[in-house]
Formats: sequence, structure tokens, C-alpha cells
Amino acid sequence: MLRVIVADNNVDGAAHAYALAKRGYEVIFYSPNKYAVDKTLQYKHLASHYLTRMEFMKLITGNKLSATQQIDVEADVLIIPTNTLSNEAETINNTISLVRSIFVRKNKFNFIILAGINSIGSTAKLISKILDFCTEIDKEQIIYIGCPLHITDKIPVYSKAYGEEMHKIVSELYGIEYITTPSPEIAEYATLLKAVEKYVIFYLGVQLIFDLESLDLSSLDYVNRDELTLGFEDKQIEEAFSYLQRSEKVSSYTTKIINEVLRCRKKALTYTTRYARRMLKELTKQKSNPKVLAILNNDDEQSIITGLLPSRNLKLRVKHLDDIPLSDDCYSFLEGFDIVISNVACPEFSRVLKGLDNVYVFDLMRPVRNRVEMRHD
Repeated sequence: MLRVIVADNNVDGAAHAYALAKRGYEVIFYSPNKYAVDKTLQYKHLASHYLTRMEFMKLITGNKLSATQQIDVEADVLIIPTNTLSNEAETINNTISLVRSIFVRKNKFNFIILAGINSIGSTAKLISKILDFCTEIDKEQIIYIGCPLHITDKIPVYSKAYGEEMHKIVSELYGIEYITTPSPEIAEYATLLKAVEKYVIFYLGVQLIFDLESLDLSSLDYVNRDELTLGFEDKQIEEAFSYLQRSEKVSSYTTKIINEVLRCRKKALTYTTRYARRMLKELTKQKSNPKVLAILNNDDEQSIITGLLPSRNLKLRVKHLDDIPLSDDCYSFLEGFDIVISNVACPEFSRVLKGLDNVYVFDLMRPVRNRVEMRHD
């Protein structure tokens, strides 16, 4: 069983200690702040969010949950709760001070997890400062997990490590599915959106009820499946809304994300069409005058398909997606063609294409999962 140390300068970080101790891990809450240590060992409002009084006392007496101002034991994982939304510079400085107090005793951990909700760009700064101070720490040991106590599924995660051990640690600790991101900034951005997502849905539902002048508050049950109230369950969530409202970084980063998605899509399409053009050229050498069918969204896309064909003499028939009803008995028009080229993003039709026999299929909208499906005799 993993031994986990949760470290924070104040008592707020004890929430992670309570949540992980309830999941069965041996958890030590560390803080240089005596007040935070004392409060962690008392059954107060924060503890009641995660544990009943009986559960709390059982963990304390069974040495599954403890708190200290000095770390004199080794642990598998060090978790540092972070929240840089309200004051980025101060939080980073306080976190580095906390890290110094831990590593001055030469404590060693397999992984260091920064867990919380951070302003865009602050996690990278924090990781850089930790690595500058603790040269014995490898960058692959550091993991950022976005707000794991409040996001109920697919937690955004960033790490330079992609090994099986890292994946096992993340999935086991919190027992929730997660998604890995290519940069800490994307993890921060996704965390902010996911942290407020259920509240956005909830309040839109509330507004709809009020717009309909339905004052029967029991109707809120239909949009209140997570037992939300008209207040925020946690200060972090309130800070997330405030940050999203005022931050110019969010606006600029949204633009950056959109541009990056469009750039990657364009690159993938370029690669796929080049591959299709090369393969079509090879196919026409094997069979003279093959019959080609193109499935398009609209007439404007016909030039894309025409550009793929190695010869203008090839017989090309075009069919629009809107003219194809989605039923099992409507695909007889595909019979008799040697090559099918699809430029439509329709999952149902893509499944039909994958089931074709004796036909070369170029599904241009599936360049990653299904780069180019080719079937022949």
C-alpha cells in the first residue's frame, strides 16, 4: 500500500489527506504551520466533507491518518495542493518555501504531484523553480493533476513521464479516469473548464426554470443531480469563475488552442491526402480505369478529390452525404466501385466503409485512428 505525504502551508491541503486516507492509503499531512497540523487532527467542517466522525477517528487511531511539522519517514508520493488563481507570485513563493523545508532533510519520493487548480502558465513556472532548487529531482518525477477533488471524471494530467508506473500512480490514487495533456498550460486550461462545467450546466438549468416562471423549486432536482446548492461548494470553484472572468490569458489561450487545433488538423489532412494520392497512383497501375466514388459534404469539396486523382481520365462519381440515408439497407450504391474516397466526418458512414470488402477505401477524415483503410482481393 502506498504511503503518501500531503504537504501544505495551511490547513486547506488537509482535504487531500482526508480524501486519500478514506481510499485506504497511509497518509501523513505535513505543514511547517503548527495551527494547520493541529486543525488537521480535529474533526472540523473540512473533514466532514470527506469522512464521518467515526471514519475519522478510526483512521486516526489506526495510524492511517497523521499530521506533523517534521517529516522523518520515507514515502512513495509527495502531494502538494496548489491554487495560484488569486495570487500567483505569492503562491509560487510559498510553495517553493514549503519544498525547501521538505528537501532540506534529503527526503526522497518516487513522484511529486502538484494537485489543484492553477492560473495558465503558473504550473510551468512552479515546476521550473522546483527543479532549480532540487537538482536531485528529475523532471519526469513531477506530475500536475488538475483539481482531482472536484473533477469527477477525466482529470487533466501533465507529466514528462509516460511510463506505466506514472499511469498506475495517477489512476490508483484518486480512482478517477484521467487524460494526459502535452503541456502544463493545456492541463491548466482544461482544469479550469472542467471545474466550472457542472456549475455552468446547473445554472443554465436554473435560469431556464426561472425563465419559464416555474417557481416550484423542486424542479431544481432535474438539474441538481450532484446535489449542488445555489452557492459554490468550495472556495476554489469561486476563484475559478473569478479568474475566468478577468483573465486576458484565458482569452488569448483560447485563441491559441483553436489555432493549434486547426494547424494540427490541416497538417493531418495534408499528410492523409498526400498518402492517398500516392496510393491511388499505385492502384491505377494495377487496374486500368478503376471506378472511383467520392463521398462529399458539398460541391465545393469536389476539387479536393479531383486533385487526388492521378489521371483525369478516371471515371469519378460524386455523392453527397445528405443524399445518403443512415440505414442498413441503403448502401447498395457502393457496389461496383473499385475505390471509395470519403471526405465526410460521419462516424456511422465510416463504420460502413470499414465493412466493405474488395474495395480500396480512403477515409480522409480518419487519418489517426484509421489512416487509410485498404481492402482488396
